Amino acid sequence: MNSPLLTQLTIKNYALIDHLSLTLNHGLTTITGETGAGKSIILGALGLVLGNRFDTTALMDHNQKCVIEAEFNLANYNLKDFFDANDLDYEQWTIIRRELTPSGKSRAFVNDTPVTLGVLQDLKLHLIDIHAQHETLQLNTAGFQYRVLDDLADTHALVVDYQNLKKNYESTQRELEALEQSIDAERAQHDYHTFLYDELVQSKIETGTLEQLEHEQERLSHIDLIQQNLLTVHQALNADNTGLTEQLYPVKEALSRIQNYDARYVDLFKRLNAVYVELDDVSREVALILENEDFSTSDLDMINERIHHIHLLFQKHKVNSEEDLLAVQSELAEKVRLITDADEVLTTKRQELKTIENELLTMAGTISAQRQQYIPEFEQQVTAILTNLGMKDARFKVELTETNSFNPYGTDDLRWLFSANKGATPASLKKVASGGELSRVMLAIKSIWAQKAQLPTIIFDEIDTGISGEVALKMADILKVLAQHLQVISITHLPQIAAKGEQHYKVYKTSDEVTTTGIRLLSDEDRQREIAEMLGGKTLTATALNHAAELLK
Repeated sequence: MNSPLLTQLTIKNYALIDHLSLTLNHGLTTITGETGAGKSIILGALGLVLGNRFDTTALMDHNQKCVIEAEFNLANYNLKDFFDANDLDYEQWTIIRRELTPSGKSRAFVNDTPVTLGVLQDLKLHLIDIHAQHETLQLNTAGFQYRVLDDLADTHALVVDYQNLKKNYESTQRELEALEQSIDAERAQHDYHTFLYDELVQSKIETGTLEQLEHEQERLSHIDLIQQNLLTVHQALNADNTGLTEQLYPVKEALSRIQNYDARYVDLFKRLNAVYVELDDVSREVALILENEDFSTSDLDMINERIHHIHLLFQKHKVNSEEDLLAVQSELAEKVRLITDADEVLTTKRQELKTIENELLTMAGTISAQRQQYIPEFEQQVTAILTNLGMKDARFKVELTETNSFNPYGTDDLRWLFSANKGATPASLKKVASGGELSRVMLAIKSIWAQKAQLPTIIFDEIDTGISGEVALKMADILKVLAQHLQVISITHLPQIAAKGEQHYKVYKTSDEVTTTGIRLLSDEDRQREIAEMLGGKTLTATALNHAAELLK
């Protein structure tokens, strides 16, 4: 038998409870008490610590805060991924605490880490399953029904694979829809985009093009000035008899003749010779420029036009640089290519989607067939248990209808059908079953399901209403068997069920100065007396005590 999941519950300053603590073991725990003693208050406190909404009127002392704490042993429940996903410290012995102040403020903690009520409510689904007489709970939800059937039919792993593939299918479907919309939109503007793209390609713009053109524009705009000044330089350096290089040559030669007589003359010669060489080089380069340079302004109009064209392109495409314009060109190229290759691209994407769809259909068919194979056994098991629970004419049916659409669990449409009376046609469980009938159906299903899956602690709140005698004994036996697989807590008014518990708590009310609710674990002797009272009333008789002793064996 697995360790208990809920191990400790402590309640302070809630409703009629001043301070209450109970320790819970594995197996079946029964809770009894007179009507109005406060059994439902304990369930309310457990709901609060697991994320239910809070009303300040529930405070016992309106000057003090309410604190509810629950300890869970998570050793066998594979919840580490949940804790990691919610950034919580995973501990085998996990403590959940809820604090509620008179001002209405609420704080919640998991292992001393603050959490939202949403996290608590998600965690609750893994920890506690409460079934009350007048609540349908999860029994009528599609998710619950599929989960039960798939666990029992051994199709759960297949459904997980199907759901992962379905996500891929839906993602591919969205990609195809977006692609079709994009292509439709682009087709409407294809000619215009092609024109824009061709215009940019023909403009032959590269990074730095505008800077080069503007530099050339500046040069050609001053070409006469440049030519005139180059001629001035050339004339100054090379004129016969008056040119600088010709006049400097005899000076250089004079220093050359005396440099051997003094180091100072050597230095002067070297310096003047360097000037002469540099001037001669400048003279030759200026002469080459004048000889080879085109001083025509015939290209200026073309350059001005190209610069103007580039600025117009900047304005048209709302950019400020050549780099941005090249990025626009690249985007336009992709749009033009998309339309050019549209049919091929769409065909490829549609084939991809069809392949995934065929895989999904195959997987869904396998899941459906395996479910259908198990359903007769499931129906027979549930109906047999319901018969033992006093519903001899009850029929439980599972209707599985194949559809043409993918739902989260395959292509099946699942409905649980029920009839309580002989000759009645089974109809939707949620429409025809009473609260008591739903509770018994749930008990039957849980007792079967628990043999195949690791289920959370289950709490039955007086699901035994309306039964007695032999049926009560059979319900008690079913609870006892169920408790071999998971922790079961039953709030009951039936002595047959109370006697089956490994633990038996009694809720009581005291009325001194203030009315309060308390709870205590009964000893063997106290259990016998409590069950005898449940059988025969406050006045204990030997017959009632003996009957209680028989039930406790």
